[in-house]
Amino acid sequence: MRWPGLASLTLCGVMLCVLPEPGRAAFEYSHCSSASGALAGAVDLFATAPLDLQYQPALAMSAGMQLEATATRLYNLSDFTLSCGAGRLQLGAFAVGLGTTQLTGSDFYRERSYFANVAWRPRRWMTLGLTASHQQLEFSGGYANLNLTSLAAGAAVEPSQALRLALALDNFNRAKFFADGVATPITAQFSLAYRLSTDISWFATYAATERLPDRLSLGQTWNLHRRVTLRLGVRNQPLDICGGISVRLGAFNFDYSYANSVYLGDTHQLGLRYER
Repeated sequence: MRWPGLASLTLCGVMLCVLPEPGRAAFEYSHCSSASGALAGAVDLFATAPLDLQYQPALAMSAGMQLEATATRLYNLSDFTLSCGAGRLQLGAFAVGLGTTQLTGSDFYRERSYFANVAWRPRRWMTLGLTASHQQLEFSGGYANLNLTSLAAGAAVEPSQALRLALALDNFNRAKFFADGVATPITAQFSLAYRLSTDISWFATYAATERLPDRLSLGQTWNLHRRVTLRLGVRNQPLDICGGISVRLGAFNFDYSYANSVYLGDTHQLGLRYER
């Protein structure tokens, strides 16, 4: 293993210099994988996690079959239980994925979402993807339930083995909870992944959402051992500092991530991934 020296510290310095004022984003919780959660939402384009397909439809195809499950502890929402699961199957130049997120445990509110993804790799260096997501908000006490179906499209390219770029457009159909209601915002997301060495990779994801401040997420992975990966991430709007670790045992990856979320408090996420 090569120790990073000064180069490995560059990302941390950039993080501290470019982050704008925190605390202006809307309330949210993590729908992503434990790996991306540890990177503060920056997408790891080198190691595909099926849960990330719901907001980055064109992730790389890296295995025949992938399964993933996560459970999240939300300190400021202790009454709720957040659990997620997803899977992906590659069939030649095509791949299909399915997933769900369940926010349950409260007597007055539940949130469930489901997504389906299809991806196509027309060239070795290019991947195209489309994701359809259906969200259900369930209220007790006589309130009507709300439903929303949104579409996301994405494209990813690999100019070299050390560099991957991806662009995604989420909710491009401008879905509405009510026929005469206000359309939910569109989000354009650009992601970059750069492999500095065999042990160190850098990641950046920039998301621009209508009527909300733009968000920048920066992350770094560091292979401490051939089976152990350390992750660090920072994002703005609001300012969150995240980290995590992944341990690989055969076909299984055991992931842990932590975030000091402004709105949710200390957030702990456990994940299990299987690849074959």
